[in-house]
Amino acid sequence: MGKIGRSYPRFDETLVDDGDERPSVTAFEVIVGLLAVFLALGLVGLLLAFPPG
Repeated sequence: MGKIGRSYPRFDETLVDDGDERPSVTAFEVIVGLLAVFLALGLVGLLLAFPPG
């Protein structure tokens, strides 16, 4: 019964060593995502301003 908590790593140890991997989201991806969002909002605005039919 004394070894129940020993199977888990201590809290001060890192669980995953990332090393020198590139960041998951680059600045280029953020800029492209923001442009896509603003383009979509602009198209929705045009549809609301000038409804088809």
